Amino acid sequence: MKTLNYTFLLLFIILVSSCFENEPYYYPDNYSNNSRTNPNIWTDTVEVDTIDPATRVLWLRTYTSENWDYWEIGINDSISGYLKTYTSENWDYWEFEVGEYEGTIRTYTSEDWDNWEFNCEGYDISLQTYFSEDWDNWKIQNANNGFQLRAQTSFSEDWDHWEIFNSVIDLDFYTYTSEDWDYWELYGDISELETPYIIAASFIPIFTSSIYMQEIIE
Repeated sequence: MKTLNYTFLLLFIILVSSCFENEPYYYPDNYSNNSRTNPNIWTDTVEVDTIDPATRVLWLRTYTSENWDYWEIGINDSISGYLKTYTSENWDYWEFEVGEYEGTIRTYTSEDWDNWEFNCEGYDISLQTYFSEDWDNWKIQNANNGFQLRAQTSFSEDWDHWEIFNSVIDLDFYTYTSEDWDYWELYGDISELETPYIIAASFIPIFTSSIYMQEIIE
């Protein structure tokens, strides 16, 4: 009888301890094939069920859970690459290699996160906030040809949803689940948008996610 009681106690301990094990880092199983496994994506402005999964054109994710230094990117499930800090937690200087494009994204001066230069062969693009230390609103602009995009959150400090737009472009970045800044998806039509501009636009949720989760933005 005593042996039976010990057996039940042991099984109970194993069951309880299993509930406290760390969950493995989760990415959607089918992040690479243009469909969502979970329709309950947080958004304040769009009825999620009305979003056509076929319009997903890009995903972003940290390489490992909460590794804000290194991000993977996939565009149209055919172009892939990465964006990463030059040295660990150096938010001033990033490198990227996406498909045939490679270059850097860096601040003009140390920790001036309002003004960035995007350098890629054939492209000289600036990323600037509209107001000092207001990371809700950005301008992406090529001074050589005047091309411009705007990036803004739906509401103040709504880091789950970014809108990227101009007079002809209308794109939306969403986190996969609310306040999970490890994984993003982009929805819209990017057929008229060159890849370097897509990379530049992707940098904005990457950067804000990274410093927000480091509690640099509060």
